[in-house]
Amino acid sequence: MLRKRKSKIFLILLVSILLLTGCKDKNTDAYKFKEEFESYNDSLTKVNISDDNPFVYTNDIYNAVENDKALVIFCANPKDEDSRKIVESIIDYSSKHGLGKIYYVEANETDNLEIGGVKIEKIPSLIGIIRKQVTGVVNDKDSISTIIDPVVTELNTCDIEQGC
Repeated sequence: MLRKRKSKIFLILLVSILLLTGCKDKNTDAYKFKEEFESYNDSLTKVNISDDNPFVYTNDIYNAVENDKALVIFCANPKDEDSRKIVESIIDYSSKHGLGKIYYVEANETDNLEIGGVKIEKIPSLIGIIRKQVTGVVNDKDSISTIIDPVVTELNTCDIEQGC
């Protein structure tokens, strides 16, 4: 009886420690994004990426645009100083305004990217898309709201055609 009780107490303590120390799932896109950007902290501008950042990797932007009612895409590069200067602001703003997912495409300015018929000429670029139409492209942290706010509004709007 005493042995079972000690085992239960040990198990409870072990689970509590694991929960408090935050077992991290290293297979998530958020974790991968954090590791990728923070891996250059010794040689470039230091960034601190939260564990619960909204970034989702995708190589199929076309599919995302076709299937999502509204979305935000971040075209950037972890080795690019401008990308590093804007990324924390994007995470902070999206978190405060309820945007849970931002598609991430690693890119360089020489990649000749085109999204929704719009040529992406500068990295970093934050792109808003609503109902398959590009609503804006910005490259600086002062304009983040002009991309995220309309997307969040659209995502929170009931669409009668979809039966809500």
